[in-house]
Amino acid sequence: MADVLDDLVRSSANFGYLVKHDPVLAYDGASAESYIYTDPDAAMFKARRFLEALSKKAASVFGVRSQANRLYDRILDLRRAGAIDKDIQDLCDAVRTAGNQAVHGQLRDIHVALQVVRHCFDLGLWLHNTINIGPETKVFVPPRPPELVPSARDADGHDALRDIQVLLATFERRLVLLELERDGAPAPSMRDLVPSAVASMARQASLGEAVRAAEERIENRRTELADRLDERLADDQTRPGSEHEKLRGSSGAASELLKREAERLVEIAQEVAQRSDTAASADSTVVVNVAGDRSSNFVVGKIYGSTVSPTFGGGEGR
Repeated sequence: MADVLDDLVRSSANFGYLVKHDPVLAYDGASAESYIYTDPDAAMFKARRFLEALSKKAASVFGVRSQANRLYDRILDLRRAGAIDKDIQDLCDAVRTAGNQAVHGQLRDIHVALQVVRHCFDLGLWLHNTINIGPETKVFVPPRPPELVPSARDADGHDALRDIQVLLATFERRLVLLELERDGAPAPSMRDLVPSAVASMARQASLGEAVRAAEERIENRRTELADRLDERLADDQTRPGSEHEKLRGSSGAASELLKREAERLVEIAQEVAQRSDTAASADSTVVVNVAGDRSSNFVVGKIYGSTVSPTFGGGEGR
Protein backbone atom coordinates (compact mmCIF):
# COMPACT_ATOMS: atom_id res chain seq x y z
CA MET A 1 0.00 0.00 0.00
CA ALA A 2 2.85 2.40 0.81
CA ASP A 3 4.27 1.95 -2.69
CA VAL A 4 0.91 2.86 -4.21
CA LEU A 5 0.71 6.04 -2.15
CA ASP A 6 4.32 6.93 -2.89
CA ASP A 7 3.65 6.54 -6.61
CA LEU A 8 0.55 8.71 -6.28
CA VAL A 9 2.34 11.72 -4.78
CA ARG A 10 5.33 11.17 -7.07
CA SER A 11 3.03 11.81 -10.03
CA SER A 12 2.57 15.46 -8.98
CA ALA A 13 4.16 17.69 -11.62
CA ASN A 14 4.87 20.32 -8.98
CA PHE A 15 6.16 18.29 -6.05
CA GLY A 16 6.69 14.65 -7.05
CA TYR A 17 10.33 15.14 -8.02
CA LEU A 18 11.11 16.26 -4.44
CA VAL A 19 10.83 12.64 -3.27
CA LYS A 20 14.54 12.29 -4.02
CA HIS A 21 15.31 15.01 -1.46
CA ASP A 22 12.78 13.85 1.12
CA PRO A 23 9.43 12.10 0.64
CA VAL A 24 7.69 14.30 3.24
CA LEU A 25 8.14 17.26 0.89
CA ALA A 26 6.35 15.42 -1.90
CA TYR A 27 3.54 14.30 0.40
CA ASP A 28 2.92 17.73 1.89
CA GLY A 29 3.18 19.51 -1.46
CA ALA A 30 0.85 17.13 -3.27
CA SER A 31 -1.63 17.30 -0.39
CA ALA A 32 -1.58 21.10 -0.32
CA GLU A 33 -2.23 21.50 -4.03
CA SER A 34 -5.10 19.01 -3.90
CA TYR A 35 -7.13 21.25 -1.56
CA ILE A 36 -6.66 24.65 -3.25
CA TYR A 37 -10.25 24.86 -4.53
CA THR A 38 -12.14 22.54 -2.20
CA ASP A 39 -10.67 23.71 1.13
CA PRO A 40 -8.18 26.58 0.74
CA ASP A 41 -7.50 26.76 4.49
CA ALA A 42 -6.50 23.08 4.48
CA ALA A 43 -4.27 23.78 1.49
CA MET A 44 -2.50 26.57 3.37
CA PHE A 45 -2.15 24.50 6.54
CA LYS A 46 -0.52 21.73 4.53
CA ALA A 47 1.65 24.32 2.75
CA ARG A 48 2.92 25.49 6.14
CA ARG A 49 3.66 21.88 7.02
CA PHE A 50 5.61 21.61 3.76
CA LEU A 51 7.64 24.64 4.85
CA GLU A 52 8.36 23.03 8.24
CA ALA A 53 9.91 20.02 6.51
CA LEU A 54 11.72 22.14 3.94
CA SER A 55 13.26 24.42 6.59
CA LYS A 56 14.57 21.38 8.47
CA LYS A 57 15.97 19.91 5.27
CA ALA A 58 17.60 23.23 4.40
CA ALA A 59 19.18 23.52 7.84
CA SER A 60 20.69 20.06 7.52
CA VAL A 61 21.88 20.64 3.93
CA PHE A 62 23.64 23.89 4.87
CA GLY A 63 25.01 22.60 8.16
CA VAL A 64 23.00 25.08 10.21
CA ARG A 65 22.61 23.55 13.67
CA SER A 66 19.42 25.32 14.62
CA GLN A 67 17.87 24.40 17.95
CA ALA A 68 14.74 26.40 17.16
CA ASN A 69 11.41 24.76 17.83
CA ARG A 70 9.41 27.54 16.15
CA LEU A 71 9.35 27.77 12.38
CA TYR A 72 9.82 31.55 12.57
CA ASP A 73 13.06 31.14 14.53
CA ARG A 74 14.38 28.39 12.26
CA ILE A 75 13.89 30.62 9.22
CA LEU A 76 15.76 33.41 11.04
CA ASP A 77 18.60 31.01 11.86
CA LEU A 78 18.91 30.11 8.18
CA ARG A 79 19.01 33.78 7.24
CA ARG A 80 21.58 34.71 9.90
CA ALA A 81 23.80 31.84 8.77
CA GLY A 82 23.75 33.15 5.21
CA ALA A 83 22.05 29.99 3.95
CA ILE A 84 19.08 31.86 2.46
CA ASP A 85 18.75 35.38 1.09
CA LYS A 86 16.07 37.96 1.83
CA ASP A 87 13.88 36.83 -1.08
CA ILE A 88 13.78 33.21 0.08
CA GLN A 89 13.11 34.39 3.63
CA ASP A 90 10.18 36.47 2.37
CA LEU A 91 8.75 33.47 0.53
CA CYS A 92 9.04 31.39 3.70
CA ASP A 93 7.36 34.09 5.77
CA ALA A 94 4.50 34.40 3.27
CA VAL A 95 3.77 30.67 3.51
CA ARG A 96 4.22 30.63 7.29
CA THR A 97 1.92 33.60 7.89
CA ALA A 98 -0.84 32.34 5.60
CA GLY A 99 -0.61 28.91 7.21
CA ASN A 100 -0.93 30.40 10.67
CA GLN A 101 -4.06 32.31 9.67
CA ALA A 102 -5.53 29.27 7.92
CA VAL A 103 -5.15 27.16 11.07
CA HIS A 104 -7.65 29.50 12.72
CA GLY A 105 -9.96 29.49 9.69
CA GLN A 106 -9.33 33.15 9.01
CA LEU A 107 -8.69 33.10 5.25
CA ARG A 108 -10.91 30.75 3.23
CA ASP A 109 -9.47 32.39 0.12
CA ILE A 110 -8.77 30.38 -3.05
CA HIS A 111 -6.70 33.19 -4.55
CA VAL A 112 -4.35 33.25 -1.56
CA ALA A 113 -4.18 29.44 -1.41
CA LEU A 114 -3.19 29.29 -5.07
CA GLN A 115 -0.36 31.73 -4.47
CA VAL A 116 0.82 30.04 -1.27
CA VAL A 117 1.04 26.64 -2.97
CA ARG A 118 2.91 28.32 -5.82
CA HIS A 119 5.34 29.72 -3.22
CA CYS A 120 5.88 26.17 -1.97
CA PHE A 121 6.62 25.11 -5.53
CA ASP A 122 9.20 27.91 -5.80
CA LEU A 123 10.81 26.91 -2.51
CA GLY A 124 10.93 23.27 -3.54
CA LEU A 125 12.56 24.18 -6.85
CA TRP A 126 15.03 26.44 -5.06
CA LEU A 127 16.03 23.58 -2.74
CA HIS A 128 16.27 21.16 -5.66
CA ASN A 129 18.53 23.44 -7.69
CA THR A 130 20.61 24.26 -4.62
CA ILE A 131 21.33 20.61 -3.85
CA ASN A 132 21.91 19.69 -7.48
CA ILE A 133 24.16 22.73 -7.99
CA GLY A 134 22.68 23.36 -11.40
CA PRO A 135 19.79 25.33 -12.85
CA GLU A 136 16.72 23.37 -13.85
CA THR A 137 13.72 25.25 -15.15
CA LYS A 138 10.32 24.05 -14.03
CA VAL A 139 6.98 25.82 -14.30
CA PHE A 140 4.16 25.63 -11.80
CA VAL A 141 1.23 23.58 -13.11
CA PRO A 142 -1.95 24.67 -11.30
CA PRO A 143 -4.71 22.09 -11.01
CA ARG A 144 -7.48 22.83 -13.46
CA PRO A 145 -10.27 24.24 -11.29
CA PRO A 146 -13.87 23.14 -11.10
CA GLU A 147 -16.45 25.81 -11.77
CA LEU A 148 -15.10 28.58 -9.59
CA VAL A 149 -17.18 30.55 -7.15
CA PRO A 150 -15.98 33.70 -5.38
CA SER A 151 -14.38 33.29 -1.98
CA ALA A 152 -16.77 33.89 0.90
CA ARG A 153 -14.22 36.19 2.51
CA ASP A 154 -14.21 38.76 -0.30
CA ALA A 155 -16.65 41.65 -0.30
CA ASP A 156 -16.54 41.93 -4.08
CA GLY A 157 -17.01 38.43 -5.44
CA HIS A 158 -16.41 39.39 -9.05
CA ASP A 159 -12.98 40.81 -8.24
CA ALA A 160 -12.05 37.67 -6.30
CA LEU A 161 -12.98 35.42 -9.18
CA ARG A 162 -11.18 37.67 -11.63
CA ASP A 163 -7.95 37.53 -9.61
CA ILE A 164 -8.05 33.73 -9.64
CA GLN A 165 -8.63 33.68 -13.39
CA VAL A 166 -5.69 36.01 -13.90
CA LEU A 167 -3.33 33.72 -12.00
CA LEU A 168 -4.54 30.62 -13.83
CA ALA A 169 -4.24 32.33 -17.20
CA THR A 170 -0.71 33.49 -16.40
CA PHE A 171 0.45 30.03 -15.36
CA GLU A 172 -1.22 28.44 -18.37
CA ARG A 173 0.51 30.69 -20.83
CA ARG A 174 3.86 30.18 -19.09
CA LEU A 175 3.44 26.44 -19.60
CA VAL A 176 2.90 27.05 -23.29
CA LEU A 177 5.93 29.31 -23.55
CA LEU A 178 8.14 26.80 -21.76
CA GLU A 179 7.47 24.26 -24.50
CA LEU A 180 8.37 26.85 -27.12
CA GLU A 181 11.64 27.60 -25.32
CA ARG A 182 12.89 24.03 -25.04
CA ASP A 183 16.20 23.52 -26.83
CA GLY A 184 16.12 21.25 -29.85
CA ALA A 185 12.34 21.01 -29.90
CA PRO A 186 10.40 21.66 -33.09
CA ALA A 187 8.73 25.04 -33.22
CA PRO A 188 4.97 24.47 -33.14
CA SER A 189 2.64 27.40 -32.89
CA MET A 190 1.48 28.63 -29.50
CA ARG A 191 -2.07 27.67 -30.38
CA ASP A 192 -1.01 24.07 -31.01
CA LEU A 193 0.56 23.85 -27.57
CA VAL A 194 -2.43 25.12 -25.60
CA PRO A 195 -4.17 21.70 -25.43
CA SER A 196 -1.02 20.21 -23.89
CA ALA A 197 -0.95 22.87 -21.17
CA VAL A 198 -4.66 22.40 -20.49
CA ALA A 199 -4.15 18.62 -20.28
CA SER A 200 -1.31 19.08 -17.77
CA MET A 201 -3.58 21.16 -15.56
CA ALA A 202 -6.34 18.56 -15.91
CA ARG A 203 -3.94 15.80 -14.81
CA GLN A 204 -3.10 17.82 -11.72
CA ALA A 205 -6.79 18.16 -10.95
CA SER A 206 -7.29 14.40 -11.31
CA LEU A 207 -4.33 13.78 -9.03
CA GLY A 208 -5.90 16.09 -6.45
CA GLU A 209 -9.11 14.08 -6.51
CA ALA A 210 -7.16 10.88 -5.94
CA VAL A 211 -5.15 12.39 -3.08
CA ARG A 212 -8.29 13.66 -1.36
CA ALA A 213 -9.98 10.28 -1.80
CA ALA A 214 -7.02 8.62 -0.06
CA GLU A 215 -6.69 11.32 2.60
CA GLU A 216 -6.59 9.07 5.66
CA ARG A 217 -4.04 6.70 4.12
CA ILE A 218 -2.00 9.62 2.81
CA GLU A 219 -1.89 11.20 6.27
CA ASN A 220 -0.92 7.92 7.93
CA ARG A 221 1.89 7.37 5.45
CA ARG A 222 3.02 10.98 5.83
CA THR A 223 3.15 10.59 9.63
CA GLU A 224 5.20 7.42 9.25
CA LEU A 225 7.70 9.25 7.03
CA ALA A 226 7.78 12.38 9.21
CA ASP A 227 8.60 10.31 12.30
CA ARG A 228 11.88 9.32 10.62
CA LEU A 229 12.67 12.74 9.16
CA ASP A 230 15.37 13.65 11.69
CA GLU A 231 17.05 10.30 11.12
CA ARG A 232 17.23 10.92 7.38
CA LEU A 233 18.46 14.49 7.84
CA ALA A 234 21.35 13.35 10.02
CA ASP A 235 23.16 12.21 6.88
CA ASP A 236 23.20 15.78 5.56
CA GLN A 237 24.82 17.04 8.75
CA THR A 238 27.77 14.71 8.22
CA ARG A 239 28.79 16.47 4.99
CA PRO A 240 32.22 18.14 5.14
CA GLY A 241 32.12 21.83 6.03
CA SER A 242 33.47 22.75 2.59
CA GLU A 243 30.47 21.06 0.98
CA HIS A 244 28.07 23.02 3.19
CA GLU A 245 29.76 26.22 2.04
CA LYS A 246 29.53 25.18 -1.60
CA LEU A 247 25.81 24.57 -1.19
CA ARG A 248 25.34 28.01 0.36
CA GLY A 249 26.80 29.51 -2.79
CA SER A 250 24.48 27.35 -4.85
CA SER A 251 21.55 28.66 -2.82
CA GLY A 252 22.15 32.18 -4.13
CA ALA A 253 22.26 31.00 -7.73
CA ALA A 254 19.04 29.03 -7.27
CA SER A 255 17.37 32.10 -5.80
CA GLU A 256 18.47 34.21 -8.78
CA LEU A 257 16.86 31.67 -11.11
CA LEU A 258 13.55 32.14 -9.30
CA LYS A 259 13.85 35.90 -9.70
CA ARG A 260 14.39 35.57 -13.42
CA GLU A 261 11.33 33.34 -13.69
CA ALA A 262 9.27 35.91 -11.79
CA GLU A 263 10.46 38.56 -14.22
CA ARG A 264 9.36 36.29 -17.05
CA LEU A 265 5.87 36.23 -15.59
CA VAL A 266 5.86 40.00 -15.53
CA GLU A 267 6.89 40.00 -19.19
CA ILE A 268 3.93 37.78 -19.95
CA ALA A 269 1.68 40.27 -18.21
CA GLN A 270 3.10 43.09 -20.29
CA GLU A 271 2.65 41.13 -23.51
CA VAL A 272 -0.98 40.53 -22.63
CA ALA A 273 -1.49 44.21 -21.90
CA GLN A 274 -0.08 45.06 -25.34
CA ARG A 275 -2.67 42.80 -26.92
CA SER A 276 -5.46 44.64 -25.16
CA ASP A 277 -7.59 47.11 -27.01
CA THR A 278 -5.42 50.22 -26.80
CA ALA A 279 -8.42 52.36 -27.56
CA ALA A 280 -10.25 51.19 -24.44
CA SER A 281 -10.43 53.64 -21.60
CA ALA A 282 -8.99 52.83 -18.18
CA ASP A 283 -12.49 52.38 -16.80
CA SER A 284 -13.72 50.05 -19.49
CA THR A 285 -13.51 46.27 -19.29
CA VAL A 286 -11.10 44.58 -21.67
CA VAL A 287 -11.25 40.80 -22.01
CA VAL A 288 -8.08 39.11 -23.25
CA ASN A 289 -7.53 35.43 -23.95
CA VAL A 290 -3.86 35.13 -23.02
CA ALA A 291 -3.23 31.52 -23.97
CA GLY A 292 -4.91 31.28 -27.34
CA ASP A 293 -8.32 30.70 -28.83
CA ARG A 294 -8.57 27.18 -27.42
CA SER A 295 -8.07 28.29 -23.84
CA SER A 296 -10.93 28.92 -21.43
CA ASN A 297 -8.89 31.22 -19.18
CA PHE A 298 -9.49 34.93 -19.64
CA VAL A 299 -8.03 38.05 -18.11
CA VAL A 300 -10.49 40.82 -17.42
CA GLY A 301 -9.37 44.43 -17.24
CA LYS A 302 -5.88 45.74 -16.49
CA ILE A 303 -5.08 44.07 -13.18
CA TYR A 304 -1.85 42.25 -13.96
CA GLY A 305 0.27 44.80 -12.13
CA SER A 306 -1.43 44.07 -8.82
CA THR A 307 -1.42 40.31 -9.29
CA VAL A 308 2.02 39.42 -10.63
CA SER A 309 4.87 41.24 -8.93
CA PRO A 310 8.61 40.90 -9.67
CA THR A 311 9.15 39.25 -6.28
CA PHE A 312 8.46 35.63 -7.24
CA GLY A 313 5.05 36.45 -8.73
CA GLY A 314 3.90 37.89 -5.43
CA GLY A 315 0.50 39.37 -4.73
CA GLU A 316 1.08 39.25 -0.98
CA GLY A 317 -0.88 42.45 -0.51
CA ARG A 318 -4.07 40.42 -0.41
